[in-house]
Amino acid sequence: MGLLDKVFSNKPDYPELASDGQLAQQVQGLHPPLEDLMGQVKDPMEIVPAEERTFIIIGKPPKKFGVAWIEGTNVENFQKRAQDAGVGASQMEDISGKLRSAYEKHENSDRYVTTVAGREIVVTPSKDLNRDINAIVSQALQ
Repeated sequence: MGLLDKVFSNKPDYPELASDGQLAQQVQGLHPPLEDLMGQVKDPMEIVPAEERTFIIIGKPPKKFGVAWIEGTNVENFQKRAQDAGVGASQMEDISGKLRSAYEKHENSDRYVTTVAGREIVVTPSKDLNRDINAIVSQALQ
């Protein structure tokens, strides 16, 4: 990447995730489901790891993005799960606003980059962001 590419890029310059830490090990354990998802989605991805649910933010937050998560080895798509639960379009709009607000609230959280399956992804190890997204998703799917 040339100097001008960096100057005019909208992509933040996050530090590389240390390969020898606990967070790197946690991300390493997510590779199989992440690789499957990457085969289906070409948009940028940001993961918010946690013990129970690792959330995956797909797209370009905070403006336009979707949410999925990994539980065990399964990838769950929030939009599909919400449709299956009978969540209407107006409710989805409200939920999207709440997710956007949660993301914006934690925009200053530490972020790192790592490579999975040849693609760069952002890793945001924010327990608070994960908790907020989890609360919104869980409430929506009740």
